[in-house]
Amino acid sequence: MPYSNTPHRGLYVFTFAEFWDRFSFYGLQAVLVLYATQALLFTDNQAYALYGVFTALTFASTILGGILADRLLGMRQTLIIGISLVVLGNATLLLAGQHFLYLGLSLIICGIGLFKPNSASYVGSLYKDTEAKSERAFSIFYAGMNAGGLLGPLTYGYIAHRYGWLYGFGLSAIGMLSSLIIFLCMKIKTVDNTLYTVRLSVKTIIYFALLITIALYTLLLQHPEVFGRLLLFIGLATATGLGLAAFKSNADDRKRILALGILLFFSLFFFAASLQTATTLTLFIEREVSRTVFGLTIPTAMFLSIEPFFVILTAPLIGFFWTFLERKQCDPSYATKVAAGLILAAASFVLFFFAAVYNEKTNHASLAYILLGNLLLGLGELCILPVVLSAIARLAPKGIRSTMMGVFFLSLAFSSYLAGAIASLVSGGTSVNYAHAFIEIAAITFLIGLIMFLVNIKLRGVFQGSAARNG
Repeated sequence: MPYSNTPHRGLYVFTFAEFWDRFSFYGLQAVLVLYATQALLFTDNQAYALYGVFTALTFASTILGGILADRLLGMRQTLIIGISLVVLGNATLLLAGQHFLYLGLSLIICGIGLFKPNSASYVGSLYKDTEAKSERAFSIFYAGMNAGGLLGPLTYGYIAHRYGWLYGFGLSAIGMLSSLIIFLCMKIKTVDNTLYTVRLSVKTIIYFALLITIALYTLLLQHPEVFGRLLLFIGLATATGLGLAAFKSNADDRKRILALGILLFFSLFFFAASLQTATTLTLFIEREVSRTVFGLTIPTAMFLSIEPFFVILTAPLIGFFWTFLERKQCDPSYATKVAAGLILAAASFVLFFFAAVYNEKTNHASLAYILLGNLLLGLGELCILPVVLSAIARLAPKGIRSTMMGVFFLSLAFSSYLAGAIASLVSGGTSVNYAHAFIEIAAITFLIGLIMFLVNIKLRGVFQGSAARNG
């Protein structure tokens, strides 16, 4: 079949694939703790640890996908392997049981790691650098991503409530398989049509290495404490590498690297708090919150769609607000925005605390607290995620810009693991004091946000000066 010369056709193929990838990931993320505790009888702490390691490994494994595509197989072959592994992983989850859970999650982790960094790169390669249409293309691609992230928890929650835990995995497998078939049938022409010719012996080594990686992921999922030590080592090595890069740079670049390091470090704690929505908050809603509205019972997993819904709803308003402040020449620094995001996260957990206290008094937690808390979390995310990405684009020295983006995804891996650890720490086993847990998370997050404000006052010139010179 000849290559398609229509870039938009390729864009829709990848948007469709990205939709199903995010549908699969966020849907699984929404039900993982509930499935582990209810169907497989994990303790709360075991489920929290499993969630933390799964999410952290998924973010961290994107580095593997980038290296494999850039150095060995190319984007096309890496994407095909990645989608295939996600399909196989979801199919494996259909086989109920603890061992199949670990193996299925490992396949999905590896598959997303190969798919995720290359899908966006493939979209970028459909258009010439000078074409303005590429920006619009990424907007469509991002919309597909958000639609998957929003509909995944809603669909998984409904299916689990109505038909059983396993059918959502089957739907994801079918969706990803259909995107793979479409991708294979439509040979899409890119700007860079570099073909990677890999000898059979090298391919065999790569496939063998992937099998070892999947086996390693399976072991790490079963032994989260080992993964924690490994992640700590990786973090120290990354910090050392950035320190050396800063030391070798000129004074201006050194300030930029310092500013980005501070932003990434503090934003890590926001995501560790916000990911509690899939751990402690999920079990609180399942066990303590009356989910019946107008005679209909809302499945717990559906609540994982509330925050992304508010993110999509309020993103234009936040963007307008930053633009308005910029025109008034009082636009906050990157650090101030990150601090504000942390304070908003703390405020959201104060609302969750009130929900738990209200439940203790009346045995009926109010859904209003849950909704408002998720609204504040969504606003907090908008103060941090796009801000940090913009900071990397503007402040990172040219030679290490891609590296800093990789460090950002690595920081999300740390956030995910930390989220599981925090959930385990505040859990008291079968009898959990959710009010105490939520107020602890609120207090810690508020303290970190306050420290970020103080750091910004002390190092204001680092953030504002670097931005001005690079703006």
